Amino acid sequence: LEALKGGARSVAGIYGYTQQAYIEADYKRGKLENKFLYGREYLVVGNGMLDQLLIGKTSRPFDQILWEYKYRSVFGSSGIIKLNNIGFEKRYLSLHTFGFNKNNFTLSIAEAVLFTGENNSIDLRYLNPVLIWIPEMVNNPAEQGNAFIYAGIKYDRSKSFSLWTDILVDDFQL
Repeated sequence: LEALKGGARSVAGIYGYTQQAYIEADYKRGKLENKFLYGREYLVVGNGMLDQLLIGKTSRPFDQILWEYKYRSVFGSSGIIKLNNIGFEKRYLSLHTFGFNKNNFTLSIAEAVLFTGENNSIDLRYLNPVLIWIPEMVNNPAEQGNAFIYAGIKYDRSKSFSLWTDILVDDFQL
């Protein structure tokens, strides 16, 4: 099971697992906290006790470029994930998250775009943390992408009792 999550490889009959291999830089100035990550690491987006709706904790680790930030009760992230190729098609998932946490109440929203293409590479505009991608895709009809919209609400009554709800819209079209 662990090999499926990390991608085991056999070299001379010996297996190795590549579940985590990344460079991380943390920077804090006043109340603003930043984390930059490049490499293979697990990623979780969403609420849930056993797993999450958008990207769950039981998924495999992803090769990624990720920026996470937090300022007081506001938090978010922006990143690109390299997915498995299908034939000659290279696949990437780019995502933004934004949320607010106050008095045991958390509101989270996210958008993600799955984009692919033969000999395609990372599209740097999808790293822009303030660019809303759905209008970008509408204004560029040649772009091929599958857009996801996510929203979640969570209330933590205590350490042992939480209520949450999530919604995910796949292949969002205007």
